[in-house]
Amino acid sequence: VRLCDSGWNEELASVFVRCKMMFVDRIKTAHWEPGAINCVFTDASGGYWGAIYTQVLHWDPTKEPHEQDHIPIAVASGAFKGSQLNWSTIEREAFPIVKCLSSWEHFLQSGSEVRVYTDHKNIADMFQPERITPSLGKSQIEKMYRWLYVMSFFKITQIRHIKGEY
Repeated sequence: VRLCDSGWNEELASVFVRCKMMFVDRIKTAHWEPGAINCVFTDASGGYWGAIYTQVLHWDPTKEPHEQDHIPIAVASGAFKGSQLNWSTIEREAFPIVKCLSSWEHFLQSGSEVRVYTDHKNIADMFQPERITPSLGKSQIEKMYRWLYVMSFFKITQIRHIKGEY
């Protein structure tokens, strides 16, 4: 099909080029900076999880985390499978944190600070798994402690709740 036979004209060609440029402008070519602040944003649902790793070169303390100038470095996602589908909410929310810290350790163990952001308000409870309600079983508590051990190898300066919309 010839586009000119379908009503294609210079105006539509101009709109098409502008649309392509909008996509190009939104995607930054990112290079890892060793001194930047590392941010890991995670989320999980009943069946899936996702995470994005960004860096902020110049953190503005007057702005919220989602308002900073983030440079995307890596993205990861996956589906919960098998017994993972039976995990408690806190296990599903904590898993992408530990999974991505491990996957991106070549960046995140550089000595620069790591800030973790999640939309799960109770994620701080993972530091005291015995206090989580509803109560976790012994194997779940042991899993949380193993995950905390993995996290101890990173210079995590904060784990903070942010609203899911951000």
